[in-house]
Amino acid sequence: GCVIPEYCDFSMFFCFLGLNCFVFISGYLYSYLMKKKGKYENSISFIKNKAKRLLMPYVFWSILLIIGFHCPFQKIISGVYHLWFLLMLFSVFLIATITKKLWYKTSSLKSLFILISLFAFWVLKEFILRLHFGMVYDGVIKYLPVFFFGVLIAKYDFVSKVRKFKYGIAINNSILILVLVVVLLKYMGVVNVGGIVYVSCLVLPLFLIITFNAILSNKNVPSVITNLDKNCMGIYIAPYSYLGYN
Repeated sequence: GCVIPEYCDFSMFFCFLGLNCFVFISGYLYSYLMKKKGKYENSISFIKNKAKRLLMPYVFWSILLIIGFHCPFQKIISGVYHLWFLLMLFSVFLIATITKKLWYKTSSLKSLFILISLFAFWVLKEFILRLHFGMVYDGVIKYLPVFFFGVLIAKYDFVSKVRKFKYGIAINNSILILVLVVVLLKYMGVVNVGGIVYVSCLVLPLFLIITFNAILSNKNVPSVITNLDKNCMGIYIAPYSYLGYN
């Protein structure tokens, strides 16, 4: 259990924010590499690659955890402990690839309609109907709008437009700091704004990616930072598996 409720809430915020950032950036890079680099034209090859990078590690580590903790084997379908995220992310990529013709060349108005519809469906399922389909499938419904939000930001080159604006980076960083301060004050009990945490976790990935895009454009950035993505999956899996067995 958690001894300090405020600390638990604050740690859960960063956990939720981290997941949103990861999914948002995944959607952003998926759209960016497709639009700017001409990648992922072969959908079958793309899905096979994602299966190797996401499904294979998920199955391998899940089987170890199922054996180690004597869990029902059918949990591998609904999500095994923290590894549910890998299966959820693969499912999101699969849905995005299958429906690519619906959103890739649509107008900005139709794209916005799709984004709002995805968020509305999640709100309907989560807060009105209160339906639950299992960790992975609940996660797909919850994070698919975040993924598509990242897709649209890259599709319409929003980051570059902000950077080209004279005061774009300054305004972005000011909003980023303001949102973080408001969240901090919320957890300190100074302000009590309903929905601030969820809204913050939705918009912060956008502000963060604009900030880091400006930083990474600097040629003096160490390679350990620019190549961090190559080790992220290992960083995610290894510590949690270790903690689980200890």
